[in-house]
Amino acid sequence: MESVKRFIWEYFIRPMYTREGYNPYNTFVYAIILGLAIIYTYRWIIKPLRIKVNEKLFYAVTPMVVFGATVRALVDGGVLAPHPLILTPGIFFTAFFLILPALFVDSKLKTYPKITVGWGAILALYANYLLVTNAKCWERYELTFFYTMVFFLPILVYYKFRPFEKLYLFPVFAHIFDIGSTVVAIHYYGY
Repeated sequence: MESVKRFIWEYFIRPMYTREGYNPYNTFVYAIILGLAIIYTYRWIIKPLRIKVNEKLFYAVTPMVVFGATVRALVDGGVLAPHPLILTPGIFFTAFFLILPALFVDSKLKTYPKITVGWGAILALYANYLLVTNAKCWERYELTFFYTMVFFLPILVYYKFRPFEKLYLFPVFAHIFDIGSTVVAIHYYGY
């Protein structure tokens, strides 16, 4: 039993705290969990609640994604103390379980996606309030925005001349923002 505890600590818990990231063991397990989560979330939650997988669902969960990303940044910045529920991958589970009650209430009251968006917005706004009030240097945020725009503008130009489904711009923007923030993080923080 001690060897199981040591294995879990070594390959799952410790990498969250030390920021070592992923390894073959946790990557494999997280991939299986993600796959099962997608299947069973659809089967046991989305489908029974009669929520369509469309643009409306995307907009409904976006504030919660902002919340999760901001909480991770708050941990990285030392504003929030590291805890498995707010470190990667724990924050994904936390965000999922925080959004579930809103989805259920929205579905039962036939107000979908208003409550879900509102609840996610409250959480995202609070997390961003913590971010803004604890920011020590705005230059890094400005650079992140600058790099994001530099990388995203060519995509917008391409979109203007070769339109595609507008919804695809959002994940592309999210990845471009990730590129911009990664450039800044590597330059200033040595990630």
